[in-house]
Amino acid sequence: MIEQTKYELRSKRKTFKGFISLTYIDSELAICDLTEATLSTEQKLWIWTSLPTNEIHLEKLISLFDVNKIELDLSFVRFWNEFKYKVGNKERSEKLFNNLKEYEKAEIFKHIPKYLYHLQLTRKAQVYPETFLAQRRWENELPKI
Repeated sequence: MIEQTKYELRSKRKTFKGFISLTYIDSELAICDLTEATLSTEQKLWIWTSLPTNEIHLEKLISLFDVNKIELDLSFVRFWNEFKYKVGNKERSEKLFNNLKEYEKAEIFKHIPKYLYHLQLTRKAQVYPETFLAQRRWENELPKI
């Protein structure tokens, strides 16, 4: 079973606004998301060269950052609510969702906001949740927006 842990890092010294999101999969750094932080070029360079690639070494950052562990909710209820299109066969959707691996569920939650934004821009119709899951739509690459 894949273990995934997510952390938010906020500056203790208020040297930047927002937060940095780190996701570790099996204790190895998998995702570093800087989109919610306002950082200078120097700060970004420091982050890319100084972040611990192993979760064990995350404690080294405690003097600089408030480190908050985020509990990941990979539940169907969360999917149903975030997808925002509560139509079709909910039971079949739930069965399809529950048959997915954890990393696939995590990918879905990363993809949903992009998918909904794409639909908003293109004014295309949203597919049923069951269709989204059965056709593995989160794996489809969205056009450049």
